[in-house]
Amino acid sequence: MRASEITTGTKLEIQFVDFFMGDKEITKLFVSEFECAEEEDVICVASPIYEGTYLPAPIGTDMFVFAYFTGQFYKFKAKLKDKLIKDGLPIYKLSINGDMEKIQRRQFFRLECMLGVRCREVKIENNIPVQKGDFLNGFTRDISGGGACLVLAKGIEIGKYLECEIQITGNKMIKFYGTVIRSVKFDVDNKSKYELGVEFYNIDNRTREAIIGFIFEEQRKLRKKGLI
Repeated sequence: MRASEITTGTKLEIQFVDFFMGDKEITKLFVSEFECAEEEDVICVASPIYEGTYLPAPIGTDMFVFAYFTGQFYKFKAKLKDKLIKDGLPIYKLSINGDMEKIQRRQFFRLECMLGVRCREVKIENNIPVQKGDFLNGFTRDISGGGACLVLAKGIEIGKYLECEIQITGNKMIKFYGTVIRSVKFDVDNKSKYELGVEFYNIDNRTREAIIGFIFEEQRKLRKKGLI
């Protein structure tokens, strides 16, 4: 993929490299948006927002940029070259270092973890969930930027839609809809359980950012402990 092929408004995600605010390392993934390509190796993107304000990253800051375009996820490294104001909004001008490479998003963001989850089957009609059933309680095996692996006491057919709620930290609950893409039955202590692969469906940016932020924070903790 070339920068000139990316359309204005394409959603991006930015992960800064060795970026600190005070003594706090900023490791979370930020949502951004593609504005334009000035050259094949120079692009303009919307400044990410951090704690209610535009992120004051200094010139020269390195970062990884992730883009979903034409049905594929791409990753490339970039450096903050300049900061501009366009139509009253802060803009980052980035210089691209190297090629844009395709990645498997689920593999990149997957984190093995056990989180409490409750979900129920729904039907999606005109992008609206209807005919909701009763909630089932279970837990996650892993979670990623593209979906989650759930363990439930009841099986749900591939292709069905779920409404899910997962408690990620403390009292913070995230809610999303997903499609069952895998369903496997297994036995534990003479009881049947079902492992479901669930792909996110029409997930909004705020929810996705919360999930990815949680994943990177947990990965940071594991790295500090020498576990990854």
